[in-house]
Amino acid sequence: MLREFNPGQASFALRLTRHDLHILMGLITGHADLNRHLTLIKVKSDHLCPLCQEEEESSLHFLGNCSANMRTRFELLGSYVMDYNCLGQLQWSSLLRFARASKRL
Repeated sequence: MLREFNPGQASFALRLTRHDLHILMGLITGHADLNRHLTLIKVKSDHLCPLCQEEEESSLHFLGNCSANMRTRFELLGSYVMDYNCLGQLQWSSLLRFARASKRL
């Protein structure tokens, strides 16, 4: 989801609390406290999404595909399902607002 340096997004990130920056950077890099990453670092043994039980819970799944988050995704991001390219177009503030609203992170 990182395409090129964006001074506006960098400025936004520098103003975040440490907790919000941790959430945002985890989502962007794939190192969020979601089951896929937690399984890779051997903290958990189940990689499935606890909300929908349909797919591996990666950042892409959480932000763009989880059926349990469809309504929230539509209300906050404007689409029921989003692919990698669509997510890359979003402002970081929108990603963080979605993560907060989901109450998963």
